[in-house]
Amino acid sequence: MKNSKIIILLLLVTTMFHSCIKPEFIDLPESAIESINDLIIPADFDWKTNQTLAVSVVLPNDGDIKPLTITNSDGTIKYFRGYPDDGSRIVNTKITVPSYIKELKISYDSANESNVDLISNSSLSYDFNTSNKSARKNTVSAIDLGLIANFTLYTVEGAVANTGQSDITGDIGTNNGAITGYGGDTGGITVHNGDVHNSNSITQDAIADLSALVTLLTNRGATKPAHAPAFGNETLFPGVYEFGGAASITTATTLILDGEDNPNAVFIFKVAGAFTTGANATVVLINGASQENVFWLSGGAIALAAGTTMIGNLISNPGAVSMAAGGKLNGRMLSTTGAVSTDQVTFFIPEQNSVELISKCDDVNPDVIFTITNIGSDMTTDQVYTLFKNNEQVDNGTYQLDADETLEVISAAITDEVFKLVVTTPNGGTLEETIQGCGDFPSEQYGGSLAFEDLYPAMGDADFNDLVLDYDFKIVKDNQEIVQSITATILIKAFGASTRSGFGFTLPTVDPSAITSVTGYDVTNSTVFNIGNNGLEIGQNKATIIVFDDAFRVMPTTGGGTGANTENARGYTQPRTIVVEIDFNESGVPMTFSDLNIGATFNPFMIVGTTVDGVPGTRGREIHLPQNKPSDLFDSAYFQQLNDDSSVANNKYFLSADNLPWAIHTAGKFDWVIEFEDITKAYLKFGSWAESNGNIDAAWYNDKSNGFRANGLIFVPN
Repeated sequence: MKNSKIIILLLLVTTMFHSCIKPEFIDLPESAIESINDLIIPADFDWKTNQTLAVSVVLPNDGDIKPLTITNSDGTIKYFRGYPDDGSRIVNTKITVPSYIKELKISYDSANESNVDLISNSSLSYDFNTSNKSARKNTVSAIDLGLIANFTLYTVEGAVANTGQSDITGDIGTNNGAITGYGGDTGGITVHNGDVHNSNSITQDAIADLSALVTLLTNRGATKPAHAPAFGNETLFPGVYEFGGAASITTATTLILDGEDNPNAVFIFKVAGAFTTGANATVVLINGASQENVFWLSGGAIALAAGTTMIGNLISNPGAVSMAAGGKLNGRMLSTTGAVSTDQVTFFIPEQNSVELISKCDDVNPDVIFTITNIGSDMTTDQVYTLFKNNEQVDNGTYQLDADETLEVISAAITDEVFKLVVTTPNGGTLEETIQGCGDFPSEQYGGSLAFEDLYPAMGDADFNDLVLDYDFKIVKDNQEIVQSITATILIKAFGASTRSGFGFTLPTVDPSAITSVTGYDVTNSTVFNIGNNGLEIGQNKATIIVFDDAFRVMPTTGGGTGANTENARGYTQPRTIVVEIDFNESGVPMTFSDLNIGATFNPFMIVGTTVDGVPGTRGREIHLPQNKPSDLFDSAYFQQLNDDSSVANNKYFLSADNLPWAIHTAGKFDWVIEFEDITKAYLKFGSWAESNGNIDAAWYNDKSNGFRANGLIFVPN
């Protein structure tokens, strides 16, 4: 190490000539923020894109202890699967998830007790013995129809009449008016499967339920942007849509309602005036949307034209409700005051979900088992199931079950394979269940992306592409949560400087004696790096792994320029993957997954200047993420030089006086910025995220919506 700051400054001057050449001027469009240097960063901002949660989950009191699984809310990404580490029935652990995640799904034994628990105060707690069970958090809270649920046609005040031959399933009723044309005592030749109620106790009691439903829908505030008064060929998503006047569905168009794989998703359309459809207009449900959860509330008459195919609960408050010849409705026509009329139509009341779907890992064989149960009446039509493994279809079939009958769908599984079963249900909706990790001891995945600036301790051009890589850790543990091994997969994607640099990481909670071997790293420079027989770097008090010593050597460039994959106009260099295997000492002090706490403590770093002009360079110039401490081999003389404002006394590391970093981490894959372009210009929400202390725009790096990124400033692999 150098003992003089003067020598350090001379070394910096020499090394910077080998770094990426930075242009003095960049022609950028005018805006309030011209570069990262314009940002005003809160003093306590930690620059993290993830959050570490202290988890405490009380397992069910009865039965053998099974694995607990924690995923994102739709079950597609697993953050934890494991057991209590102390022999109790309480799982106490730590998990790290992206900052933009606001809810998680907790499943015990990957079975039917699957619950959404909101994240608050950096903790996640749940008790299966006292908490309410809910398979999924609704987009809009559930709506109880009361007695109205039994009716297909109902009005509080008015006649209910049919013309021609219709086919109606569900009850028909009015509390004050005539009912005609529905067969039987009502006359006509209509086929009607259901009861007729005219001015009786049921129609009287239904008044209050319809009134409560109208009040509930009226009080729901809009959750979606304003929409034109006419629907056309388009797709809409769950939420509350509000119209200040009349609204309609255009003739011969198809309106698609997408449930986003949530069978409890609710659609509410609040129309202040009349609501109409043009001839042959169609409403279609996809991705789990249910007819039962679609509501059309009109402040005037509702008139559905000939040939309309309609979905949901149509409510006039007040006004007449009618459907012309050839129409089809899967839902209800209701009015607080007004006639209800049909003409040669086909109606049926939405069936309640009558299918239950659960999954579990087989206790003996390495299998995943899905169980479909009919909890309603005997099915009269075939339903379809489709099995996916790792997002690819592997099986499909049909089922038709009697009441309380079950069907098991079984598939062999190995650790970390993800299975999903999707089934159609008699009410026209879909259910799905996802399970992962059957067939072996649990393992955890933790990963993200890293991007560095290499001019430390001077500030660079803030393109953060001098070294860009992805990392993915697979952590294998036993059923006592003892860590057995880690597979670290490092993908080098780009480097934008001519400086020869390496990369390594420290596991701050792991003593070197806890690791028996490290293999797979790519280090040949024995002058700069001293690697022990067990694969760890010698001279470190905490387990430190050097993954590679020179990016240029391990990923030779093919496109010219000063680096690899930072200029779209130059050729593309295939990224390099390095897989490092880390085995833990089973005979020593055990390391639990919670103690490892890799999501919160993982400390990666770039080592700049490992080779200079073809000869070995130095080891001490490390660049770490903000507020991460350097390794024991860092040359602390770099602190307080040029733009660095690190202070051991103030517990501040690798930040400038303006709290700007030399490295960033994203909790998901990062599409890096092209050479010489400031990150604030490429990622348009980066600045608002940083200046807000991370409170807004937390998905700045993975949201590809308009207004989040300038695609022309982001590298495009080819």
